[in-house]
Formats: sequence, C-alpha cells, structure tokens
Amino acid sequence: MSLKLYSLLFLFASSSVWAQAKHVIIMGGGGEPERKFTIFDRELTNFKDFVKKNSNWQASTTYNGGHSDTEKILSDGLVKGPVTPFTEKSYDQMLKDYESKIIKGEIKKGDQLLVYISSHGAARKEGDKTHQISVKGQAATDLTTLEGSKTVSLDKLQNLIDLAKKYDVKLGVLDFSCHSGNTLALANPDTCIIASSAPDNFGWAGPNTFSDRFTKAMAPGKTLEDLFLHAFIDRGETAFPMISTKVGMELQDELYELLAPYLYKWSEHNSLNKLMPHLENQVVENKCGEADESYKKILAFSSQAKQIIVSRPKGFSLLRGSNEFDEFEKAVKSYYQFQTNMREDLSKLNLAFVKTKGAESEEFCSSAPSPYTFKVCPSWTVNNLISMNFEENRKLLERQLKDKNPFEVARAQASLENLKKAEVRRNELLKAHPELERYQRYYKELPKLVDETNKLAFNVSQRTQVIYRKIYEERSNNRKEKNACKDFVL
Repeated sequence: MSLKLYSLLFLFASSSVWAQAKHVIIMGGGGEPERKFTIFDRELTNFKDFVKKNSNWQASTTYNGGHSDTEKILSDGLVKGPVTPFTEKSYDQMLKDYESKIIKGEIKKGDQLLVYISSHGAARKEGDKTHQISVKGQAATDLTTLEGSKTVSLDKLQNLIDLAKKYDVKLGVLDFSCHSGNTLALANPDTCIIASSAPDNFGWAGPNTFSDRFTKAMAPGKTLEDLFLHAFIDRGETAFPMISTKVGMELQDELYELLAPYLYKWSEHNSLNKLMPHLENQVVENKCGEADESYKKILAFSSQAKQIIVSRPKGFSLLRGSNEFDEFEKAVKSYYQFQTNMREDLSKLNLAFVKTKGAESEEFCSSAPSPYTFKVCPSWTVNNLISMNFEENRKLLERQLKDKNPFEVARAQASLENLKKAEVRRNELLKAHPELERYQRYYKELPKLVDETNKLAFNVSQRTQVIYRKIYEERSNNRKEKNACKDFVL
C-alpha cells in the first residue's frame, strides 16, 4: 500500500470518528432550600470541568433556580447568558427539543447523547415506572416522598430512549438522585443507565461519594462502565449504585434486595430513617423469619461467589489468597445480630397495638372566655399526647396571656383549658395502656444508636463495594452480549 493511500485511509478513518457528535443535557438542582448553594455543587463543578475541557461536547442546561453560587458554576463554561431554571416546563421542552433533533437528523446514527440528572429524588410511587425528581420551587421536607417540593417524573425519558434506539443514537443516562435505581426500569440493550443509589436507598452528595468520584474521573477515552466501576469502590457512603449492563442487572437482582436492610441507618430525622420503618414492619407483620432467611441467602451468595472466584487457576483469579468475602460476611453478621436484638426489643413493646392505638386521634375543645364566642379545638393523636411536653407548652401559653391583643389572650386561655384536658387524658391512657409509655421511652433512648448503626452500615457498604466489583469483573470476562455502557466512550 502506498504512503499516499495509507494517509488517505487514515484521514478518512479519523474523520469518521470525529464526525460522531457528542451532546449532553444537564438538568437538576431542584428541591433545595433558599441559600446561595445546593448540595449538588461539587459534582456539578466536576461535570462542568469535564465539558469545559472537552469542547467537542455540545451542552444544553436547565438547572437550579435561585442559588447564586450554583449559577456561577453553570456560567463558567456551560451557559451563555441567564441560566434556565429547572421547572416542569423547561424539563418538558428540553426533552421535546432533543427528541426533535433525533427525528430531524441533527443528532444522527452513531452520535452520543448523555443525560445528566442531579436533583433530589423520591422513592417510586404507585403508577410510576421510574420515580419523581425535584424541580425549582420549595425545598423538599421529606426526602423519601419529596413532600413540599414540586416534582417531575423521569418516566418522560421513555420517548427519548425509544427514539435513540430507533435511530441508532448512543444514549447514556446518569441519574444521580436519591432512589435513582428506579430509573433502570427504562433500560434496554442499546441504552446505558447508571444510578447513584438503589430503588429504596438514599444517594449522597459531597466529597468521596459515588457522584463525586464518577464526575471527577470523567476523561476522554473512558467508558461509562469504566467510570461506574471506578466510582463504586472506595466510597465513603452507604448507597448502592446500579448499572444497566446485563451483569449489573444480574448482580443487583441477586444481591440488592437481600442487602438493602444492612445499608439502612438510624436517624433522628424521620424522612432519613429507613431502618426503623423496616424493623417495625417486620415485627408488626410477623416477618422476622423472613429476615433470618434473607440473612442465610446473603451468606450463601457470598460462599458461592467466593468458591467460583478463588478456585480459578493461578494467574487468573482476582481474589486468590484474599479474605474479602470473609470480611463481608463478618460485617453483615454483625449488623444482622444488632437488628435481631432491635426486633426482639420492639416485639416486647406490643408494637402492633401501639401502632394502631397510637394513630387514633382525639379532639379537645374549649370555648374562649366572654365576650368571645369562638372555640379552640385541636386534634392530637394518642402518640402526640403521650410524647407531649405539657410543662413547656404551658409556659408558652402563659407568656401569650401577656399579649396586648385581647383576642390572642382569649385564644391562649382556651388553649390552656385544652392542655389541662389533654394532660388528664394522657394520664388515663397511660394507666390503661402502660405499653404506650414504654414505647415512647424506648424511642427517646434511640439517638444513642446513631453512631453505632452508622458504623455497622458503613462497614457493610465498604465490604460490599470490594466484592461487588470483583464479582462484576469475574462475570464480565468472556461475555459477548451487547454492552451499551462499555460502548459509550467519552
């Protein structure tokens, strides 16, 4: 072959590679309180730095809405002019625009489209295929349901995914929100979907989290699968990231549901506490035996994987001579024993009765003193009455008696009468049902469990990270099936 012909072929091949355009959609930043920054700023900065250094990526953004520090990040190399706030309208329009670009051929066969989502995410609710994420508006008051926040459904990505498949566009979806494992419901062999957390787990923002490690490691030539495996290990949090490759889906189906309870931690904030609802449900529904069976299945899974990997011929084994599986089993066993003790404690509290009785509401009414004719009628649950600090509430109302507004004084007097009635009723309930007080006293002592459950869950997470990657790499060897995450090269 002549040098001239070789040069022409090389030029043609190079031109073909460069002809593949790279597009990225950046969206999120919703559900945050009023302040200058969002908790997503660190990973957003990493992502922005990658796009800024690699100008062949064409970026479109709808993000945030009212956080000045975040908008400075976006304006530094991503957005020209004002930042488009992340609203339901801008979300719908962004998807519509890119669907149109694919149909019109502006994004064509072989081109790459990456969708980057970084926002608060809810657990899947009935009727959704995936889950909801926060948009601009009020801050989420419950980080499991996103109550208080405006939301949009990631189900709307379905049409974009279908079009990308139809027109042979390489599509990657990075969902870095809480409960993002639900988004894998949209996966197909031609689309790579990566989630920073499992369907029923929180994701985490900040240094050395999955999203931080993933975005910091982004560089030309790396595949989405490479980045996932890199970010999965050495993380300092308890999420369970997921990937839509066939091996990833297999591993997640086999391991996640069994392991999820051992990644839960106790928290004083109800919306962050997945551990207690899980344990309470097992006790109330009499599912403690199921917990024992799940624990046995985890040990069986670990034993089988260890036997396969460690028994490989010398030079091929990824784990020969190591004790990572033993350490994993030890970590799970420690948390299993801890949770077993907690289930036994909860069983002694007659939890089913307490939950039923405690949820009942009672109304207390008192009339305002003359000359007013209105009534004050608060409604409290039994649990509210048992846990109420009557002395503190009494002092607060007595201060209100000094108000210069006679109407407010009358309201405070009626409220004080209600407080007396409520205290009498509380004492009656405790005399008839002493288990209600035992339940409340037990929960007042639980804050001491924060550090302990954090350590136990973190240890399980750290050990899981190592064996997950080892098993993933082992199973991937010599696999021939289509792998959209491996084929998506930055």
